[in-house]
Amino acid sequence: MEYRLTHEQQPTTGIRFSLTDEHLDPDTITKALGVQPDRAWSKGDQRGRRMNPPTENRLPRHTFGSWMLNAPCSPYDEFEDQLEQLLTRIEALPDAVHDYIVRYDGILVVGYSSAEVSLGFYLSPESIQRMAALKLSIVFDIYPVTRDDDDDDD
Repeated sequence: MEYRLTHEQQPTTGIRFSLTDEHLDPDTITKALGVQPDRAWSKGDQRGRRMNPPTENRLPRHTFGSWMLNAPCSPYDEFEDQLEQLLTRIEALPDAVHDYIVRYDGILVVGYSSAEVSLGFYLSPESIQRMAALKLSIVFDIYPVTRDDDDDDD
């Protein structure tokens, strides 16, 4: 999931399920689960944009493999709704997903951007139980936006 700050309209939240490991082969996981990931790569695959200086023709390489599924939602949907939909998506996967979660550090990654001063996330006991049953961790990446971030005059 590419995360873009679109906080000018309202706060945004993006949630993804991620498996990562130096030895992870995304094609093996895709075949075993029968689901195309929203994003995946192997260790050694080329990443993103060209490195500086611009004359350099090499692209940086990934140092680990990854296989990801996004919440099938808008980044403007409520956190609880996105979490519910992503957990439902993961729970619908074949049982092999449980082994992959344990082997490849299965984690839910929440990205949140906002210019709001305070924020909060609510995790219901049911959501916590569902994550625990899947053996998932969760991380919150907070992207606070200040007025200085909005200035294009510099």
